[in-house]
Amino acid sequence: MTDRGNDSQMGYFDALASSSFKQIEGRWCFYPWGSLGRGYVIPTEQRYLEIRSWVKRSLQAWLPLVIVTGILVGWAWSFVLVGVFGVWYFAKIRGIATGLQTTTERLTIGESYRAQAKGHSLWTLWASGFSSVVFVIAGIVILVLDPSKWLLAAATMGFFGVCVVAIGFMIATRLKKSDRIRGGSV
Repeated sequence: MTDRGNDSQMGYFDALASSSFKQIEGRWCFYPWGSLGRGYVIPTEQRYLEIRSWVKRSLQAWLPLVIVTGILVGWAWSFVLVGVFGVWYFAKIRGIATGLQTTTERLTIGESYRAQAKGHSLWTLWASGFSSVVFVIAGIVILVLDPSKWLLAAATMGFFGVCVVAIGFMIATRLKKSDRIRGGSV
């Protein structure tokens, strides 16, 4: 089976899509709800590529749309779009999963982040981590300068704080991989 982990051929959205898949006994499994739900065994390489392509295209369409809407129209409208996307995604997943065998093996958060880390370049991870730290600091500044905006400050620090931890895990994963390569133990 094909391994989609070669980061020289992967882009940002490929790496994000990677976090929804893992191989079990040589067969790809799709976890549409990540570590929160069950997985589905994909019967063929061709079907795996189709599902993976759909996940990537969905992320390419919805993620920028939600962010741009938040910036231009307001973050409340972004939450409305997330709800619309959630309903659409749920309906689409029901169709994709029809006829697929479920797997009892779960996808762990660590596996999901390791798959994503494998697809991102180390530069992208460092840039994302640095940006997340900047936003955490911005949340602190908002809180200090205008305590009445505590909800915005808390949301900013909370969301980007979680991003810092997740991205830190991915950077550590990539650095461990680099150490093993240099040591010749891969």
